[in-house]
Formats: sequence, structure tokens, C-alpha cells
Amino acid sequence: MSTSLYIHIPWCLQKCIYCDFNSSAITKSENIENYITALKNDLQQELSFFENRKINTVFIGGGTPTVLSTEQIKQLLDTIYSNINPNNDLEITIEANPETLDQTKLLAIKQGGINRISFGVQTFDDHKLQYLNRAHTSTKAIDIIKCAQDLELTNINIDLMFGLPEQSIQQMLDDIDMAANLNPTHISHYQLTLEPDTKLATLNPQMPDEELLTEMYAQSRPYLNNLGFNNYETSAFAKPSFECRHNLNYWQFGDFIGIGAGAHGKQSIDGKVIRYAKPKNPELYISTVNQKNSRQSETLSESEIILEFMINAMRLTNGWNKQLFTDRTQIKLSMIEEKIEQLVDSGLLLFAKDIIRPTAKGRMLLDEILKKFV
Repeated sequence: MSTSLYIHIPWCLQKCIYCDFNSSAITKSENIENYITALKNDLQQELSFFENRKINTVFIGGGTPTVLSTEQIKQLLDTIYSNINPNNDLEITIEANPETLDQTKLLAIKQGGINRISFGVQTFDDHKLQYLNRAHTSTKAIDIIKCAQDLELTNINIDLMFGLPEQSIQQMLDDIDMAANLNPTHISHYQLTLEPDTKLATLNPQMPDEELLTEMYAQSRPYLNNLGFNNYETSAFAKPSFECRHNLNYWQFGDFIGIGAGAHGKQSIDGKVIRYAKPKNPELYISTVNQKNSRQSETLSESEIILEFMINAMRLTNGWNKQLFTDRTQIKLSMIEEKIEQLVDSGLLLFAKDIIRPTAKGRMLLDEILKKFV
């Protein structure tokens, strides 16, 4: 079974007003050294559950992992490499916000073996960056991405959001142009969702209506494709051979080890699928790791396995084959063939040569597809 490793760093320089991730603004009182020690112990405990499987990809996410000091990043990377059994072509990604990086830290990242950086830019519009409480400017984002490329850190993703308050279609396309001009290998282009428990929701912003969002989606996909980025997943666009292998493993329902506060994991063992999560609070997380009791796990039922497979695999533009479904779920496709045929008849899915994939209409109506499997 393909296996990945996810590591969660729960701090940022400051909290963006739209964010409902498990993260908080870092303070001087945070005991980061204890947290890194807990990550090491957690990783060792998890690897014993996974029987030292080979690790294909590592993703250090958050939060903002690059809020850690250069020395702390080195400690974290030492922890990873001294414990995992990596594949020869290991993909190791770190999420980064521009304001937390300089040339020295980028050099340490490169020397530490990281070969992919995901920059949280979100927009190149300085007014919108300020409104969203992003800590960087567009100039800082551009400069630090070019600095990474000068150091030959060239496998770069740029995160962009669309559907920002009062954003026009032209402003969205300008963001795409700015990103593409930096020649990244990957662009993630996803819609801003107004989450109820965020500061943004309390401001009652003027969000684009459904008609405008639909048009933004419809125009941005071919626009990115024409710039040389293949839309291989709902929100992911890559130059040839630069798809994010870590995220592909999620979408193909592979196994993954999750360590860190609030991290999730998935383990297939003895014909069962186990989902688990770690405590969200960093102090509680550290405490439970020290007690060797950080996992909060559940074994999925057959219907839950099918739904989770669909939630992930239906995001893939090129779809998935029958064998992948059987291999990853241990369930025969005949269990869901009638539902698939109904979705084909309604124009939401295509089923040919053992490949099942959403149509263009289906990609815009994924929720309608998933309702069939609830």
C-alpha cells in the first residue's frame, strides 16, 4: 500500500481572518522544542503501527511550518530522515508563507532535503492581502519565490484563492497571470469558502454570488490549461510530471501517517480501514504522545469506506479504475455499480475501459455525485 507522512505545525505568524484550520498565531510562550520532541516520539510510535512501511512522500503542513527557526527546521528534518524508511525518489514538501522566509532559511530547507515548496500567496492584490490579514505583500511573495528558484528550489506550488470579497473575474485572471509569470511547476486554485467560525464571517463581507463564482470557475480552468497547467484534480494544476504525489495519494485513497496536533491518518490493515486523529491542542497533544496514547481512532464501516473513497477519488479529473477501488477498499465494484450507472445516465459520470471519471458537468456538481453514496 502506498504510504505518505503528514506532519502538522500548528502555528502561523498571524491568523488570517478566513482560516478555520487548526492553527494559531505564534507567541513567545510556545514550547516549540517540546513540540518537536513530541513529533519525534509520535513518529516512532506511528511507524510501529505501520510496520516500518516505505514512505513515498512527506508533507510538512500547518499552520505555517516555516514560522519555525532555521535550527528548528533542521531538527525536524533530522527527525524525519533518522526514522523513516524512504523510497529513493521521496517527495518532501513544506508549506511556506512568504513573510517567514529568507535566503538563509531557504538554503537550510534545500540542504535538509526538501525538494518541493508550497507558497501560500493566495492573491497578488495588496489591498486584498491586507484585508485578509495576510502578513506579506505581493512584492515579498514574488521576491522570495525568485530567491528559492535562484537556489535551485524549482519544484514550486503557488496557492491562489478565487471568490475573494468584491473580486472581479479580471482580478482573478490577473492573479493567475502573476503566478504563471513566476514559472512555478504547480498552481493550486481554489475557492475561498466563508466558514462560520472565522473573523471574516463576522464582517459580513460582499462575497461573489453563485453566478459569478460559477463563471470564475468556468473561465479559470481553461485559462490555466492554456498556460500549460494540467487540471488533474478539482483545484490542482500542474506542469507535465509535476503533479503533487502526496495529494494524489490522498485522492487515490492511499494510506498516510499523520503526526502533530490535529493531524489525521489512515491505515489499511487486515481488510479494515482505520481512521485516526490527534488532539488539536498542542499541549494536550504533547501530553498524550508522552503517554503513548495520542491516537483517537475508529474503524470505518463498509458504507463509510465507499463514501470516503468517493469523496477523494471523484476529485480526480482523469478518474480512477475499477482495480484501484477494489485494491484500496477491499470491496467489489458490483456493490456500487448500479449507483454509478445512474450517475452515468444523468450525465455526471463517464464509465469506459474500466475508468470511472466525472464529466465536465460532474466536476461542477461533485456534491450531487457524492449524495449517491451517503
